Amino acid sequence: MTHLSSGEAAQVHRTHLSSPVPRRAHGSLCATCEPLSLRQVLPGCTDLLRPPGPPCLALARALDDPDAQPELLLALLREAVEAQERRTQEVLSGRGPERHLQRLREAALQAGEPLPEIFLDPGYAQATHFRLCTLQVTPDPPGGP
Repeated sequence: MTHLSSGEAAQVHRTHLSSPVPRRAHGSLCATCEPLSLRQVLPGCTDLLRPPGPPCLALARALDDPDAQPELLLALLREAVEAQERRTQEVLSGRGPERHLQRLREAALQAGEPLPEIFLDPGYAQATHFRLCTLQVTPDPPGGP
């Protein structure tokens, strides 16, 4: 959860917030992800965390609006951060959709079955063409965790 006081809203200014780079670089939100370690529930496994689209898009548009009020920017930032925190917990608990979709695809291929239609859809291809992928999974220190 974000811990900002209401008085901080007056201090929020466009130059203090990083504008979502993918939107500016590509003219729209593009598929981005961050690999997360699932070592708490599935040791040795990772899953992909995607940003929550609607809150991020709303924040990106407001950051590009020269008339956006600092209070609005702060509210949208809080909403995006809280949505990202919820999604992060979902993925870390093993309930992220990426691993499940990948396993469905692999199962169909291994069984010699046709791929489910979702994997043939142009939207799926666009959603899985990652233009930005960050990595923040740190290795265990020498000697174990």
